[in-house]
Amino acid sequence: MWTKGRKSSLPKRTVNLAGYDAKLGTGSSPTSGGDTGLPPASIYYCGRTFPDKKSCRCWNCPFPFVCGPKSGCPCAECVELLGFRVNSAGDLGKPGGSLGDGGDTAMTPQNLFYCGKWKMACRCGTCDGQCGPLSGCPCHACVELVGFRVNRDGVLCRKEGEMWYCGKKRKGKCGCGEDCGEKCGGSGPRGNGCPCEACSNIGQPIEEKLVDLTTTESESRQMAGLVKKFLIATY
Repeated sequence: MWTKGRKSSLPKRTVNLAGYDAKLGTGSSPTSGGDTGLPPASIYYCGRTFPDKKSCRCWNCPFPFVCGPKSGCPCAECVELLGFRVNSAGDLGKPGGSLGDGGDTAMTPQNLFYCGKWKMACRCGTCDGQCGPLSGCPCHACVELVGFRVNRDGVLCRKEGEMWYCGKKRKGKCGCGEDCGEKCGGSGPRGNGCPCEACSNIGQPIEEKLVDLTTTESESRQMAGLVKKFLIATY
């Protein structure tokens, strides 16, 4: 992972996760590293050409999109050399900070990824609706980067074997005829038995919308507060 002060220790070339040779960029502007927020001289580029516009995540790279070779957004495989990840929504996820908590994941923020987008996808009830950028619940797409999923009820799920379990009380009886317990995943320390209906449908798309880009950050926080008050009042 790139950290401040390590620029001189980076080798000039390496191989990215797709097996392509990658070299450090040569762009002169310290802010021309695309969505990474890093200077190109600290970013690896493989020089591959991609036919789709979505490969550029900052929307400022020329089309057709080329990974570098001097500056701009690195491709998904090259950006992982920095310790970053691209989530399933095509957004760049960066590790969280050293303070705070990881929301409903029970993980430290440093071991999670956050895209920083306002998706109003808090599941623990205390976040402001932004995915990070330093702590809190990662959005649905970013939490997948650490092996979790979110079911259609908006609850975080963990995988045991081939099954996903949320650990919540079932809304109905288990249909297999066996004693699978009152909770999705049974009562043991590890998940077992039939998953609940919401977890059995893991893989179906979950609706997760960005807040209107014309909304200011302070307005988004106010909106999050109103939503939280409404939820408290209705439960």
